[in-house]
Amino acid sequence: MSDKPVYYLDACIFLTYLKNENKIQYLLEGVKKLFDDFGKNKCIIVTSTITKIEVMPHESRPEADKILDGIFKRSNFQWIEAGIKVVELARKLRIHCRDNDNFNLFTPDAIHLASAIIYQSKTFYTTDGCKKDGQKVKLLGLSDHEIFRGLTIETPIANQQDIFILDK
Repeated sequence: MSDKPVYYLDACIFLTYLKNENKIQYLLEGVKKLFDDFGKNKCIIVTSTITKIEVMPHESRPEADKILDGIFKRSNFQWIEAGIKVVELARKLRIHCRDNDNFNLFTPDAIHLASAIIYQSKTFYTTDGCKKDGQKVKLLGLSDHEIFRGLTIETPIANQQDIFILDK
């Protein structure tokens, strides 16, 4: 087993990276830092096979497929199949959120979260639920629930020092 940190990436992280989305600057810089560490082989990235469906080529970045293929072929990248174990846990997560939080956990998010839990990833990175003012909404607040088995759900944030350097 590697001593490198293992990060589960929601499909929106790949989209932010590929589109170079500048909606929320601190998120974009955090995503770039994450992929920079990945490129330097400092971490392992895992994601569900449904990411391949969710992340479509974008007309503003025609080389996106080539970039994705490069990411997906690296030795520090791992696919997680959306098999029956993942689907059963995803269903339980959706029911839990509906019944306990009055929150509609969307199917793709449930599949991603279940995949991260089954893979025993400690950190699940997403930009879903972030507002421009930095306020977090429901998905980012789910880490506290016992059903998520200690999975930390957060946004990738660049170091504060990195942000100050980028502002100059």
